[in-house]
This record gives sequence, C-alpha cells and structure tokens, in this order.
Amino acid sequence: MNTGIWPRLSNNLSLVDAPGQAARENAWKNNRNSLMVGLPEQGILITQDLVYNRVHAMVGEKAFDSGPETLEKAKNESYNKVLPGHGAPGGKELYSQMQHYLSTARNVNGVATDGEDMKDKMIQAFPDYGGVGMLDQQKRFLFPGTKG
Repeated sequence: MNTGIWPRLSNNLSLVDAPGQAARENAWKNNRNSLMVGLPEQGILITQDLVYNRVHAMVGEKAFDSGPETLEKAKNESYNKVLPGHGAPGGKELYSQMQHYLSTARNVNGVATDGEDMKDKMIQAFPDYGGVGMLDQQKRFLFPGTKG
C-alpha cells in the first residue's frame, strides 16, 4: 500500500518528511539507495547509515567523497536531533565526527597493505569505538582477492 510519503529511491540519498509534511527527495549523492527520515515537528532526523556515533562505519562503498558532502548538507537541515544508524543519538556534532572518521578511513585505505592492516590502523585511530566486527566485514569490498 502506497501511503504517498515514500519517494522513489534511486542512486542518491532520499530525505522523507514524515506524515503531516510534504514528502521530498533530495539529490544528495551518498551511498546507493540510502534513505533518511525527517520528523520536522520534533526536530529529529533518522540518518540510517549516513551517520555512526562512536561505532566503526562500513566504508566498503568507498563513499569517501560523497559521504562528507552529504554530511555537510545535512548540517544545514533544520533537524537538531540526530538518530544515527549505529550508536547513541546526538546532535549536529555527529556530522563533523563522521566527516573526521571518513577522512581518516580514506587516508588509512590509501596506505593500508590489506584489510587486516586497515583494521589495525582504524582501531589505533579510534580506540574507543565499538563495532570492530564491521572492519572485518568491509575487507572483502576494500581489498577483494586478498586474505586479510
């Protein structure tokens, strides 16, 4: 059943305002088929996997350029409460935190010899982050054909 509030997903990020508000789709380039849900009256943005809070993020898509751009645009939205895809809720500071994580991941990916080396370097860079298992999951995307 189509409620009329969900836009068609394409290879960009969609932002949907919840019932009572007009649905809209932003051409924010991010990970393929990503969706954010906004609750304007409550000032809440559910960011899904665009934002992680103190949890290692899946960067297997290598969205090192588009991710930070999308985060910058999200900062300008009117939502002050951010519900990340993983980790505790927070405010707009989560966007800068995630931009820093992606920048570090891009740099580490550029110098890592294999997936295990990248994992070690990311743990060193973010020692208090949870979700270390995510670093294992992304190895096959970032370093296909290698064992580590």
